[in-house]
Amino acid sequence: MTRRSSILHSSTSLLIALLIAGLGPTHLTCSVNGVNLQSELPSIGSAVSAVTSLRMPHTEQLVPNPARPAAVSTIPVGTAPLTATYDPQNDYLYVSNLDSANVSILSGTTVIGSLNVGTGPQYSTYDSWSGCIYVSNTASGNVSVICGSKVIGSVSVGGGPWSSTFDSRNGYVYVPDWASNYVSVINDTKVISSVPVGGWPEFAMYDAGNGLVYVTNYRSDSVSIINGTTVIDTVGVGFSPGYPTYDSANGYVYVSNGASDNVSVISGSAVIGTVSVGESPQSETYDSGNGFIYESNTISDNISVISGVRAVAWLNVGEWPMAATYDNGTGCVYVPNFHSGNVSVISGTRVTGSINVGEYPQGATYDSQNGYVYVMDFGSGYVSVINPSGSPTSFELTAAEEYAALGAGIAVVALAVWIVTFRRSKTKVPTDSTEPPPEIDGEGPPEPPS
Repeated sequence: MTRRSSILHSSTSLLIALLIAGLGPTHLTCSVNGVNLQSELPSIGSAVSAVTSLRMPHTEQLVPNPARPAAVSTIPVGTAPLTATYDPQNDYLYVSNLDSANVSILSGTTVIGSLNVGTGPQYSTYDSWSGCIYVSNTASGNVSVICGSKVIGSVSVGGGPWSSTFDSRNGYVYVPDWASNYVSVINDTKVISSVPVGGWPEFAMYDAGNGLVYVTNYRSDSVSIINGTTVIDTVGVGFSPGYPTYDSANGYVYVSNGASDNVSVISGSAVIGTVSVGESPQSETYDSGNGFIYESNTISDNISVISGVRAVAWLNVGEWPMAATYDNGTGCVYVPNFHSGNVSVISGTRVTGSINVGEYPQGATYDSQNGYVYVMDFGSGYVSVINPSGSPTSFELTAAEEYAALGAGIAVVALAVWIVTFRRSKTKVPTDSTEPPPEIDGEGPPEPPS
């Protein structure tokens, strides 16, 4: 049964020329290319804000031509690179290639190896106890265990292993098996328990504050809370819950509810708030520098910025924003935009610019040792490497040039205004539905079963 109808894009455009003079700078904190962007970017004024707000009330404007953008290099990997996991011990990046059934190992900007794994590798997780990477192979129903540059084992689990998370207290890896409604608990290379949860479990996340594991159940519209190998509670959330994120500052767990356009905020085993966000929220990213949660809303093409239990800003980005990553070296958040082939760079509650990457960027991962941001270009079979301290590429003007123009007293901004009508219907799937899970064909970016 389809939960979401196709999207009808009908648009008309209006070209507007605005004369803006003597405007002050926008205060930012994100640092790119060794330059603190605070006082570097000009505000383009309330007139531009009024135009951009047509897309979403209280939406922050997109600042064109950011200061000194990062250098980008591309690395060929396997077919349909989907996600990547960073290993802080060996400084390697492990890229899951969905269609070629392998994992590419990157060191810096070099592919140092390629390992065959199961069919349909998707998400992976790093085990800090063993130093190994666990890769969920959705189509073959197993988990590949990689240590360094070798596959040391293959663990059979339930049907459709989707993702995984590592519990640093007990050393277990938790794998939601969405086709069998269980969570497989792995210790080393053995399944020690299969924990029954709700319908279509997709994602799991470990809460380092209370030592619990939170599993989102897509069909049941609930979250199962696991302690060790026991479900201690189940809490109801919005429709079609997806990716959960842990905020280490306030101890809350944030859950994207893709079909109800909101985010459930969980403290312990209680839902303490529901935050309305954009259309079809899919994933969140936590910024440990400012404590904000950045929610990627794929259909409305924007980011909701959440503080505590309320949204404090909406930021327009590219088309179909995907899972973002936080760069604690620069203080920036990088958002891959699947349909527009670029990455939006966010500082606080401002979009400071965009960086062109490959085709259909799916996700991003930050390497804390070299400071690079890696973007999986799902459609082109490459990984784009963003070096925030690199040479400027892909941009026509620097912010300094733009600021000088504004400081001189005159700037002409040409904006295209699109009136976009989205038609969407959401059908609630009963919890006791007997409909079988969808087949995995590997075509296009994998999304929650729909």
